[in-house]
Amino acid sequence: VELYFSHEIKSFLGLSRDKLILLAYLLGSDYTDGLEGVGCVTAMELLRDFPGTGLEPLKAIRQWNTEAQIKPGLEVNETSSQKKVRQLSLPTHFPKEAIQHAYLKPLVDTSTETFEWGQPDLDLLRQYTRNKFGWNQKECDRILLPVIKRTNIKQSTITGYTVPQPSMFSAPQRELPKSKRLRNVITHLTGQTTTDYKKKTRLQRKTTRGRGRGRGMSQKNTSQKSPDHEIQHVTKKRRVDMSPSRKEKVSETMQSSSSSSSSSSSDNE
Repeated sequence: VELYFSHEIKSFLGLSRDKLILLAYLLGSDYTDGLEGVGCVTAMELLRDFPGTGLEPLKAIRQWNTEAQIKPGLEVNETSSQKKVRQLSLPTHFPKEAIQHAYLKPLVDTSTETFEWGQPDLDLLRQYTRNKFGWNQKECDRILLPVIKRTNIKQSTITGYTVPQPSMFSAPQRELPKSKRLRNVITHLTGQTTTDYKKKTRLQRKTTRGRGRGRGMSQKNTSQKSPDHEIQHVTKKRRVDMSPSRKEKVSETMQSSSSSSSSSSSDNE
């Protein structure tokens, strides 16, 4: 499950809730089919070039499209976005206010009754899967019984079944889009230059990136470490599980070697 936050979308794309609803009109959603010939880049450019609040941008698009059909000569001074709007085939009642209302004031269950999990009817599910999918009882039970078993486990949060993942708008994942047109729109809507955006993204990545443990630790006084420490170091490095007798023998060998080195140094002096 990808987790989206409105403040991240606002920061990354410059899109408020109202503008996201306008994108739904242009691109299509659960409540509308969108406009034929309008992709995500063109839709973002239309929001940039037809500003306003509420449905004003879409009404301005509708007005330009209508005037372009009945008033010849407007194409002389029109912008690239206005040219695209002139070529669009808009629905008769575009934009329908009912679509905006469905987003801003959705119909939701207002019941205050305590929610309770129901138990799936296995017999009905067997019958349904046999009629629709041709499953026999063995195949049905193999797939459905583990699911029914999990319904008996109390789910306290959404992470009981899913693990939310950072979305593309989260600081560690965000990248400037490859489309130059889209980059220009985003920098216009967010009020940031491309350079400012890159600096901000790098800074956020640094603050979210964990630091490695033990980096920069001093390596001084290593010559003063005890033989036991050296044995532990060798054991860890070679991944050898040494018995007590073996460890004692290695310790004696290292002490003997250390004494020999000291005698040799005295002789040289």
